[in-house]
Amino acid sequence: ADRRAVILSDPYFLKSGTRAAGKKKTGKDNSDLLEAYCTAPNPDTDLYLICRGFSPDRRTKELKVLEAHENESVLIFRFLKLSPRELNQRISEELRKKGYQLTDDALAELKERISDSYTEFLKTLDKMDLYGKKQLNRKDIEHLVSLNPDTNIWKLGDCFLSQDAAGTFRALDTMKASGYQDVRRILPVFASRIRKIY
Repeated sequence: ADRRAVILSDPYFLKSGTRAAGKKKTGKDNSDLLEAYCTAPNPDTDLYLICRGFSPDRRTKELKVLEAHENESVLIFRFLKLSPRELNQRISEELRKKGYQLTDDALAELKERISDSYTEFLKTLDKMDLYGKKQLNRKDIEHLVSLNPDTNIWKLGDCFLSQDAAGTFRALDTMKASGYQDVRRILPVFASRIRKIY
Protein backbone atom coordinates (compact mmCIF):
# COMPACT_ATOMS: atom_id res chain seq x y z
CA ALA A 1 0.00 0.00 0.00
CA ASP A 2 1.13 3.58 -0.69
CA ARG A 3 2.40 5.59 2.28
CA ARG A 4 2.25 9.33 2.73
CA ALA A 5 4.85 11.55 4.35
CA VAL A 6 3.81 14.63 6.32
CA ILE A 7 6.76 16.94 7.02
CA LEU A 8 6.77 19.74 9.62
CA SER A 9 9.89 21.82 9.15
CA ASP A 10 11.18 23.61 12.29
CA PRO A 11 8.00 23.01 14.36
CA TYR A 12 7.65 26.05 16.62
CA PHE A 13 6.33 24.05 19.58
CA LEU A 14 9.73 22.32 20.02
CA LYS A 15 11.52 25.65 20.28
CA SER A 16 12.10 27.51 23.53
CA GLY A 17 10.35 30.82 24.19
CA THR A 18 7.70 30.50 21.48
CA ARG A 19 4.57 30.17 23.61
CA ALA A 20 2.02 32.80 22.70
CA ALA A 21 1.64 35.15 25.63
CA GLY A 22 -1.84 36.02 26.88
CA LYS A 23 -3.64 33.42 24.76
CA LYS A 24 -6.44 31.52 26.40
CA LYS A 25 -6.38 27.77 26.08
CA THR A 26 -9.35 26.88 23.90
CA GLY A 27 -8.77 23.15 23.52
CA LYS A 28 -6.05 20.51 23.50
CA ASP A 29 -2.51 21.81 23.22
CA ASN A 30 0.19 20.32 20.99
CA SER A 31 1.43 17.87 23.63
CA ASP A 32 -2.08 16.37 23.97
CA LEU A 33 -2.39 16.03 20.20
CA LEU A 34 1.07 14.47 19.91
CA GLU A 35 0.31 12.04 22.74
CA ALA A 36 -2.87 10.94 20.99
CA TYR A 37 -1.07 10.51 17.67
CA CYS A 38 1.91 8.63 19.16
CA THR A 39 -0.45 6.28 20.98
CA ALA A 40 -2.41 5.48 17.80
CA PRO A 41 -0.49 6.70 14.73
CA ASN A 42 -1.98 6.58 11.24
CA PRO A 43 -0.63 3.32 9.75
CA ASP A 44 -0.53 4.81 6.23
CA THR A 45 1.33 8.02 7.13
CA ASP A 46 4.82 8.88 8.37
CA LEU A 47 5.04 12.16 10.29
CA TYR A 48 8.43 13.91 10.23
CA LEU A 49 9.34 16.75 12.59
CA ILE A 50 12.58 18.26 11.28
CA CYS A 51 14.52 20.88 13.26
CA ARG A 52 16.99 22.56 10.92
CA GLY A 53 17.31 26.02 12.38
CA PHE A 54 17.43 25.14 16.09
CA SER A 55 17.88 22.33 18.59
CA PRO A 56 14.67 21.15 20.28
CA ASP A 57 14.18 22.45 23.82
CA ARG A 58 14.20 19.46 26.16
CA ARG A 59 11.89 21.33 28.56
CA THR A 60 8.94 21.37 26.14
CA LYS A 61 6.04 19.03 26.86
CA GLU A 62 6.00 17.99 23.22
CA LEU A 63 9.57 16.71 23.21
CA LYS A 64 8.93 14.83 26.43
CA VAL A 65 5.94 13.14 24.76
CA LEU A 66 8.08 12.16 21.76
CA GLU A 67 10.86 10.80 23.98
CA ALA A 68 8.33 8.77 26.00
CA HIS A 69 7.32 6.94 22.80
CA GLU A 70 10.87 6.59 21.42
CA ASN A 71 11.60 3.17 19.85
CA GLU A 72 7.87 2.39 19.88
CA SER A 73 5.95 4.63 17.49
CA VAL A 74 8.66 7.33 17.43
CA LEU A 75 12.20 7.35 16.06
CA ILE A 76 14.47 10.23 17.08
CA PHE A 77 17.62 10.97 15.10
CA ARG A 78 20.06 13.27 16.90
CA PHE A 79 22.60 14.89 14.60
CA LEU A 80 25.58 15.93 16.69
CA LYS A 81 28.89 17.38 15.55
CA LEU A 82 31.51 14.64 15.28
CA SER A 83 34.80 14.97 17.11
CA PRO A 84 37.91 15.01 14.86
CA ARG A 85 38.63 11.39 15.92
CA GLU A 86 35.06 10.25 15.11
CA LEU A 87 35.13 12.09 11.77
CA ASN A 88 38.43 10.45 10.76
CA GLN A 89 37.04 7.06 11.75
CA ARG A 90 33.84 7.58 9.70
CA ILE A 91 35.83 8.75 6.68
CA SER A 92 38.16 5.72 6.85
CA GLU A 93 35.22 3.32 7.21
CA GLU A 94 33.28 4.77 4.26
CA LEU A 95 36.33 4.85 1.98
CA ARG A 96 37.22 1.25 2.89
CA LYS A 97 33.62 0.10 2.44
CA LYS A 98 33.52 1.53 -1.08
CA GLY A 99 36.98 0.28 -1.98
CA TYR A 100 38.66 3.66 -2.40
CA GLN A 101 42.40 4.04 -2.02
CA LEU A 102 43.71 7.57 -1.53
CA THR A 103 47.34 8.62 -1.39
CA ASP A 104 48.37 10.24 1.89
CA ASP A 105 48.43 13.73 0.39
CA ALA A 106 45.05 13.12 -1.30
CA LEU A 107 43.49 12.11 2.04
CA ALA A 108 45.00 15.17 3.74
CA GLU A 109 43.67 17.42 0.97
CA LEU A 110 40.21 15.83 1.22
CA LYS A 111 40.00 16.42 4.98
CA GLU A 112 41.19 19.98 4.58
CA ARG A 113 38.67 20.81 1.88
CA ILE A 114 35.62 19.36 3.65
CA SER A 115 36.41 21.57 6.69
CA ASP A 116 35.54 18.92 9.32
CA SER A 117 32.04 18.48 7.87
CA TYR A 118 30.72 14.93 7.53
CA THR A 119 27.92 16.24 5.29
CA GLU A 120 30.49 17.70 2.90
CA PHE A 121 32.36 14.38 2.94
CA LEU A 122 29.18 12.49 1.94
CA LYS A 123 28.63 14.96 -0.92
CA THR A 124 32.22 14.35 -2.01
CA LEU A 125 31.67 10.60 -1.81
CA ASP A 126 28.80 10.93 -4.29
CA LYS A 127 31.10 12.82 -6.67
CA MET A 128 33.76 10.13 -6.26
CA ASP A 129 31.23 7.44 -7.19
CA LEU A 130 30.52 9.28 -10.45
CA TYR A 131 34.23 9.92 -11.09
CA GLY A 132 34.86 6.26 -11.88
CA LYS A 133 38.27 5.79 -10.23
CA LYS A 134 39.05 3.85 -7.07
CA GLN A 135 42.65 5.02 -6.67
CA LEU A 136 42.79 8.76 -6.20
CA ASN A 137 45.67 11.20 -5.87
CA ARG A 138 45.79 14.80 -4.74
CA LYS A 139 45.00 16.20 -8.19
CA ASP A 140 41.85 14.05 -8.33
CA ILE A 141 40.67 15.49 -5.01
CA GLU A 142 41.46 19.04 -6.12
CA HIS A 143 39.33 18.38 -9.21
CA LEU A 144 36.43 16.81 -7.28
CA VAL A 145 36.13 18.96 -4.16
CA SER A 146 35.30 22.65 -4.37
CA LEU A 147 37.68 25.18 -2.91
CA ASN A 148 36.87 26.54 0.51
CA PRO A 149 37.96 30.20 0.79
CA ASP A 150 38.47 29.85 4.57
CA THR A 151 40.77 26.87 4.01
CA ASN A 152 42.87 28.88 1.60
CA ILE A 153 43.05 31.78 4.06
CA TRP A 154 44.79 29.42 6.50
CA LYS A 155 47.01 27.99 3.76
CA LEU A 156 48.00 31.50 2.80
CA GLY A 157 48.88 32.29 6.41
CA ASP A 158 50.81 29.05 6.97
CA CYS A 159 52.87 29.52 3.83
CA PHE A 160 53.49 33.22 4.49
CA LEU A 161 54.61 32.67 8.11
CA SER A 162 56.88 29.78 7.12
CA GLN A 163 58.43 31.97 4.37
CA ASP A 164 57.22 29.63 1.62
CA ALA A 165 56.92 32.14 -1.24
CA ALA A 166 55.80 29.57 -3.84
CA GLY A 167 53.12 28.19 -1.50
CA THR A 168 51.94 31.70 -0.62
CA PHE A 169 51.41 32.62 -4.26
CA ARG A 170 49.72 29.26 -4.97
CA ALA A 171 47.24 29.88 -2.13
CA LEU A 172 46.74 33.43 -3.39
CA ASP A 173 46.02 32.18 -6.92
CA THR A 174 43.48 29.60 -5.68
CA MET A 175 41.71 32.28 -3.62
CA LYS A 176 41.53 34.53 -6.66
CA ALA A 177 40.09 31.61 -8.63
CA SER A 178 37.35 31.20 -6.00
CA GLY A 179 36.28 34.84 -6.21
CA TYR A 180 38.80 36.91 -4.24
CA GLN A 181 40.07 38.90 -7.22
CA ASP A 182 41.35 41.86 -5.24
CA VAL A 183 44.22 41.29 -2.79
CA ARG A 184 42.84 44.14 -0.68
CA ARG A 185 39.74 42.00 -0.03
CA ILE A 186 41.85 39.02 1.08
CA LEU A 187 43.93 40.79 3.72
CA PRO A 188 40.98 41.89 5.94
CA VAL A 189 39.58 38.34 5.89
CA PHE A 190 42.98 36.96 6.84
CA ALA A 191 43.31 39.53 9.65
CA SER A 192 39.83 38.69 11.00
CA ARG A 193 40.74 34.97 11.27
CA ILE A 194 43.89 35.85 13.23
CA ARG A 195 41.89 38.11 15.59
CA LYS A 196 39.50 35.23 16.35
CA ILE A 197 42.44 33.15 17.59
CA TYR A 198 43.90 35.84 19.79
